[in-house]
Amino acid sequence: MDQDRKKLISNEQAKLTATYVNGIAIAIFAVGCLAPMIAAGGTIDDFDPGLATGPCTSGSTPPGPRL
Repeated sequence: MDQDRKKLISNEQAKLTATYVNGIAIAIFAVGCLAPMIAAGGTIDDFDPGLATGPCTSGSTPPGPRL
């Protein structure tokens, strides 16, 4: 019985740690990615990391359909 209780406590501590780390990751993403884009007046449609379509040059439209 005591071993089962310790395992449950350990599982709950792991869940709380994962939730904490997830919150930190979301905050870092918001500050590092979303805030500069919002401050520049852009939208999510303007964001192109250059991975799928290659680097965008000024005034060009990435190839492919725009959704």
